[in-house]
Amino acid sequence: MKIVIAPDSFKGSASSGDIATWIEAGIHSVIPTCEIVKIAIGDGGEGSLDAIVDSGFTAFTCEVSGPLSNPVSAQIAIKGETAFIEMAQASGLSQLPDGVKSALAASSFGTGQLILHALDEGVRRIILASVGLQQRMREQVRCKHSVRALLMAMAMRLHAVAVHSLIVNLSISLV
Repeated sequence: MKIVIAPDSFKGSASSGDIATWIEAGIHSVIPTCEIVKIAIGDGGEGSLDAIVDSGFTAFTCEVSGPLSNPVSAQIAIKGETAFIEMAQASGLSQLPDGVKSALAASSFGTGQLILHALDEGVRRIILASVGLQQRMREQVRCKHSVRALLMAMAMRLHAVAVHSLIVNLSISLV
């Protein structure tokens, strides 16, 4: 018998890899000869970067601004000319200092800084995992946690690059 285990992470509790290992142990306790294939997955939110790294991307750690301008360590993943950036790494709830939730004061500036780090590494394609961003924007219309802050972080770099060159040479996909 062959079983495929492909869980998502449990926000703030366990990674998809950890959960898959625990499920595997439970299955092997009942069916010891079972062949198990573990696949880490993510829905575009917290934990997605871990799943991408498990698929062969290399993680890079960057120091950026958190959602309340607090310094945070965040990761991006790169494979070839493609970067995977999970917004939650810089701008997510887990990056709020002391768990203080302040949507009206929050910003995605740090995500823009992650994009700049990816560009500095020479990537030409960026996959931006932004699950939940659209919902937060609908719920908090006045909230600074928007693409505007993300682009502000990039503004100093963008003025030096011809817009047509950026469009031709860089594609950003939203997940």
